[in-house]
Amino acid sequence: MVETIHMARWLIQLNAERIDLREFQRLFAKGDVHVIEDGGVHYLTGPVFEPCTDAAAVRDRALDLIDEMFPVVSVTWQLATKPEIGTVFRENDAGGRDVFVLPSIGNIRCRATVIGVSDASIGDGLTEAERMLIAIRDNEHLRAAARRWSAPVRSWSHLYGTYEELRHYLGQEPDAAGLCAKTTRIRFTQSAQSHDVAGIDARHGIGYAPAPANPMTLEEATEFIRNLMGRVFRM
Repeated sequence: MVETIHMARWLIQLNAERIDLREFQRLFAKGDVHVIEDGGVHYLTGPVFEPCTDAAAVRDRALDLIDEMFPVVSVTWQLATKPEIGTVFRENDAGGRDVFVLPSIGNIRCRATVIGVSDASIGDGLTEAERMLIAIRDNEHLRAAARRWSAPVRSWSHLYGTYEELRHYLGQEPDAAGLCAKTTRIRFTQSAQSHDVAGIDARHGIGYAPAPANPMTLEEATEFIRNLMGRVFRM
């Protein structure tokens, strides 16, 4: 009989539709933060949580990480649900678990275009999704874009703010970087400005601007930002 070897770790229960959680598990199967399934329940776990001093700190770190992981899943999976953070467990070396019941956050549902992130290891042994997560975690503008995208409701203001963070990360307009057509970018920014969301810091103008002849709908703008985000994350 082979003895099971346990190592102490934090386990953070994830609550969402099973098919979506399996996509999180497929894309984030290893690394310092990953998703596992145990007894039909999915958990967020990994060495990233070990510096946390208590269950509340673990929960707060998990909330931040889900905000960063969710955009990676949402640009690759047709129907992605942002998981709720449920019960936090501390598993000891013997496999026993202490339970910590903490407040959870609500689910977010969005539709995404399948762009096709591979689950095969590439280059340094990480999957493409894991490399995208590292890029998000390593840059303040990508982190800000990810968290805006993970908001419960994506308004024009959220989309424009996400665009501005991506543009700051690139250091130029996305069409100049070859990531979209110039006409599409202008159509988006003019449509956003017509909703008075550009703000005083926007490069394209202050406050209200007339809508273009063929303004984007909110749905079209969401897809534009989703696709742009996916291309930036892959750079």
